[in-house]
Amino acid sequence: MRTLLLSAIITCGLGMACPKPLLADAYYDAERAAKDFIYYREDFIKLNKSAALDLVYAVSQADDGERKDVAERASREARDKVSADYEKAENRKNEALKLLDAVLKDPAFKDKYRDAEELKAKVNSTWESIQKMSSGLRGSNHPVVAYLIQVGKDLHDTRQRGCPDYEFDTGNGYADCIRPKCDIIEFKPDNSRAKSKAETQLRKYRKGLLENASKRNDLNSKDSRFASCTDFTLTIEAYTLAPEINEDGSFREKSVSWSTYTVSP
Repeated sequence: MRTLLLSAIITCGLGMACPKPLLADAYYDAERAAKDFIYYREDFIKLNKSAALDLVYAVSQADDGERKDVAERASREARDKVSADYEKAENRKNEALKLLDAVLKDPAFKDKYRDAEELKAKVNSTWESIQKMSSGLRGSNHPVVAYLIQVGKDLHDTRQRGCPDYEFDTGNGYADCIRPKCDIIEFKPDNSRAKSKAETQLRKYRKGLLENASKRNDLNSKDSRFASCTDFTLTIEAYTLAPEINEDGSFREKSVSWSTYTVSP
């Protein structure tokens, strides 16, 4: 480094303008740093989108009652993942701006001022884009989390309200829904964990109604058609809620689908 510095001093001389090759190197260093940062945005988009998709998947694979806790853990993981690369991006941005500002302050680069200003504007707009797209994951909660939790609850509650008898005390837990066609139903997210839990719940509800005369009488009093039920079929009605993550970090709602699963007693 000393040899290079001495060479530059000897070559330029006190009060003398540096030769064009050295000036060109300084500008091209700034240009390269700016373009490297601008191109890095594409990598950051992929990382940010991947982290958001992981977050959506984690929440979607939880049962309704677990979603808040699962979302908190998954949000922390996503925040740590994105924040590390966000810091790298910020460092690259700062280095590019530092080199461009040096060019813009040097009269020797007068013919490069316009190019440097354009690059500086692109660096700043790229940084604004990175800040905006990652703000949800870097914050305490991505908006998609609130969407998944609230809409999941709304779907469950709406489905229940359409049931003749819901939240019925079977003596062995509260059933989401019991229909006069001798059918006990649980409403769940369509994932293996939630459906497995529903299977256990449904079998308990059936056992409660078949073995507890008092609860069975309570059910019969709700609707006389229940009196003809010698047994109950067990059904899971499961919803799929999978919002689409956009490149800018936002999300787009997608239509909800329902599937029906029969459970053996």
